[in-house]
Formats: sequence, structure tokens, C-alpha cells
Amino acid sequence: MRRLTTAPGTALAAALASLLLAGCASSGDDPAAQPLEEPTVTVTPRVAEPGETHSHGEGIGDGTTAEAAGYRMSDLRVPRFSGSPGELSFRILDAEGQPLRDYTEQQTKALHLYVVREDLQDFRHVHPVLDDDGTWRARVNLAGSGRYRAIAEFAPADGGVAEGEHVLLGATATVPGGWTPEPVSATSTESDGALEVSTDAELASGPEGSLELRLSDPEGADDSEPPQLESYLGTSAHVTGFDVETGAVTHLHPLGTPETDGAQTVLELHTEIDEPGRMLFFVQVRRAGFVHTVPVTTTVV
Repeated sequence: MRRLTTAPGTALAAALASLLLAGCASSGDDPAAQPLEEPTVTVTPRVAEPGETHSHGEGIGDGTTAEAAGYRMSDLRVPRFSGSPGELSFRILDAEGQPLRDYTEQQTKALHLYVVREDLQDFRHVHPVLDDDGTWRARVNLAGSGRYRAIAEFAPADGGVAEGEHVLLGATATVPGGWTPEPVSATSTESDGALEVSTDAELASGPEGSLELRLSDPEGADDSEPPQLESYLGTSAHVTGFDVETGAVTHLHPLGTPETDGAQTVLELHTEIDEPGRMLFFVQVRRAGFVHTVPVTTTVV
């Protein structure tokens, strides 16, 4: 984890054929959502303790409200048109109503932004750039019209939260045009055409839950070896979960290193989901230089 402070005066190649949900492969973030020119930052590395394993810390807020822990997401603007790149922008304000400029880096970024349509049919994970005036900006290519929620995940370094905590704020805006919300159709096994991801149909609720993800080549693929995962944002996988009914967000990371079981690569993730319900997880991994985004669902019992 590194602390970043902006200096004053600085300024998905394989599409899902079988899903209604958006899953893609790219060389990093959504190609149409690459950030603008990087600002100048002052970086103070955080030195890991001997034997320390990756931990994301406690989340404040669930991404369904614009305010939490004294911080507020404001001035959200989304592209006016879908199907082509456009600018998305917003600000994070502190308890005094001033733009927050001091962040602690998590997973190689000062802020992670998830953009999801209200019916969970379109998902983007991008990393915006902070302007001089405290506005975060990113280029995004949204799949269609509809009501979108932008969820900002960040760790403020101004002392507003305890060390190791991060904040999840969400605000909504509409891309003009006619649209009809669609039901979530992803199941516990899905593929983007190049990578298959499966999980158990049920997941135990409570603070000691465990989500197992099994990754393999799709049926009929030439390669029967377990997928070799490359580092993505400093870890082997990035998993963003949404409660299908409430939209509440949870962010998961693998425990330890990936294991293999025959032709599968297996990831174990710790979960702390209190309420029963249906969860949709967007699983993101890097393989052979491409980031795959595959949605799977499970029922929390």
C-alpha cells in the first residue's frame, strides 16, 4: 500500500457470445476507458511486514449511497451517448466540502472506479485521473442507454478513517435513450469464450464465508492445461460482487496463491456477506497479457 498526494498545479477484446452480461478481455482497463494524462504524484512506499499477506482492510459504505464516513461523491457526469468513448467525471469531497486530494494507494491505484448499469448488464472497472481542481476523469465506453451507478473505492490519507480502511461511495446518472432493464442471467458457470469460470451454487453467509473459483479453458479448447494467471493490480484476481436485489458492493481478493486441480486453476476468496440473497461476481484475471472479465452468480444462504 502506498500513499499518494497530488501535487498542486498538476494536472476488452473477446466479447461474450453467450451472455447478456458484459464480460471482456483487454490488455488492462477497458480500452475505451484508459485514463487521461497521469498527474504528478508524490509516492511514499509502504513496506510490508515479514510474513504479511495481502489484505484489503475494512470497507466503509456499500457503494449504494453517495455519502459515508464524512466523504461525499458529487458532480457525477456520464457520457451523453453509449456505444462510443465519452468522458465520465466526478469529485470526492471531504467533511468540509473540499475536494479530497490525499489518497493511500491500494492495489497499485489511488482510486478504483466501478461503473455498472442498474440491471447489472454492463460493468466497467477503470482508473480515472485527478485534475487540478479535484475532479476525477476517465474515458468510458458504455454498452447502452440506461441508469448507471459509478462506485468509487478509495482509502483517504487525510486521517478521516483508520489505517487499513477504505471507503465505497456510489452515485447515479442516466445515459439518455430508451432501454428496458433485463434480469440477471449469469449462472455459477460462465465463459467469455476464452476462459471459463465456475463456482458453487451456494455460498455460506457470515464473517467466515469462502468463495471458491475454478478457472479453466472452455470445453473443446485445444489447451487442457490449467490457466496460468499473471499479476493484475498486484494480485492474482480482482473480484467485484453485487447483491442482485440491493446493489450493495463487496470487493474480494484471493487468499494465498492459486492452486491447480487437473486442468483447473483454483482460487479461494474470503467473504463476509451478512444477508442471504443472490450475488453476482465479476471475476477479473490477467492471462497471456489480457484481462478477462467473467460474471458468475451464487446464492448466499
